[in-house]
Amino acid sequence: MIIFLNYLKMRLNPLKFISLAILLSLLVLKKEEHLSTWITGVLFIFISLFVFRCLDDAGSVYFDRKNHPDRTYLNPENYRQFLIITGFMIGVYWLFLRIFLLSQKSSKSCPNQF
Repeated sequence: MIIFLNYLKMRLNPLKFISLAILLSLLVLKKEEHLSTWITGVLFIFISLFVFRCLDDAGSVYFDRKNHPDRTYLNPENYRQFLIITGFMIGVYWLFLRIFLLSQKSSKSCPNQF
């Protein structure tokens, strides 16, 4: 767990990720949407960006070990644990994605529920 906390401190800039998520969500915002729908979309984009960052870091391990020796989560003794955490996060992400898509589908089939 310490590896993951170090990773978050080193690689996740919440202000940058939230700003980017807000900007991306504004590109597809419709005037008719509720605020809660937009906030859910921002959260979805934020999580997607974070998962993509983890996948990118896990996939570029050999390049990053040479060019970024300060990234201790990529050291051979820590990398396996980092991959396990990344795999778990991907599983949770897919579950969240499925729930998100199902909720979007059900809200479109019942547009006058509020």
